[in-house]
Amino acid sequence: MPENALMKGTKLAAVCALAAHVGLAQTNQADSVLAFRGVTVIDVVAGRARPAMTVVIRGNRISQVGPSSMTVPENARVISADGKYLIPGLWDMHVHGIGNPGYRDFANPLLIANGVTGARSMGRTTLADILHERDAILRGEVIGPRIVASSLMLDGLYPVWPEAAAVQSPEAARQLVDQQKAGGADFIKIYSLLGRPEFFAVADEAKQQRISFVGHVPAAVKASEASNAGMKSMEHLYGVLEETSSEADELLARDKVNREQYLTARAQGSTEPFLGLLESLRIWYRAALTHEPARADRLYKTLVANGTWQVPTLVVIQALRMTTNRITLGVERIRFFQTTPRLSCAS
Repeated sequence: MPENALMKGTKLAAVCALAAHVGLAQTNQADSVLAFRGVTVIDVVAGRARPAMTVVIRGNRISQVGPSSMTVPENARVISADGKYLIPGLWDMHVHGIGNPGYRDFANPLLIANGVTGARSMGRTTLADILHERDAILRGEVIGPRIVASSLMLDGLYPVWPEAAAVQSPEAARQLVDQQKAGGADFIKIYSLLGRPEFFAVADEAKQQRISFVGHVPAAVKASEASNAGMKSMEHLYGVLEETSSEADELLARDKVNREQYLTARAQGSTEPFLGLLESLRIWYRAALTHEPARADRLYKTLVANGTWQVPTLVVIQALRMTTNRITLGVERIRFFQTTPRLSCAS
């Protein structure tokens, strides 16, 4: 599909999402009806475009889909959508910041305006703040995507981020899994510095509590081991790049040394913001250069057999290659903000 056609589709998807939220916010308006007539529906099941369709939304649910000639309810607000496209709502599977002050004015409208109607919140804010924002959106008080909420991030003794929990023992790991599930988390999020005994304690406790665990493959664990332990999704291809290299053993050993050097430096009081990142980038770059298809095939079969998903966050990898920390936002994007944001690539 041409790029401009796809853009029209995402904008119309955003209109549908906004309409749904407006319907939620209007007291006793559950029967309000909106009809898009003449729209081209992108049928993702059949893999084709279905032109000249009518889509009827009642309240916050799609109630009818049919040809443009179909009769719509008399009380429907009809929008002519000739030449436009309608797609299913998109999901952003790796979002940080939901629940932060100001985030709802900045990112929530931008997600909806680009057709993203669901988001998997991956931490950096408290679970209570994430759930508060999720509930406000569900009540129609705030425009934003449906949210699936992460637990507090579970990291090693000296966490990368101050918002994360420093997990010091397998027993503490189990307690945190229990606490975060009881607090309303939809899944458990683990991070890069989590120790090997603590990782497997999280995996076992998550299984017993019937809650998924996802996140970074820690440096102390191989991707195949994490998958076999039940890890539901892996972020940023961490561990995957190393294990699919012809130099896998060497690169995995460098990961562990990098982790130990980080922990030692933190214990000695280092406050360097991106400690160890440069070595990690070198490892990933070398892994990409030495990719071995046979090793990759073995790992991929393991991931498929275990139902382990990959969330590569390619935009993050692209950002790491940027030579500037400034982001220029065009007028087309800035108009979605209530206030003009000032941004930097800090994470």
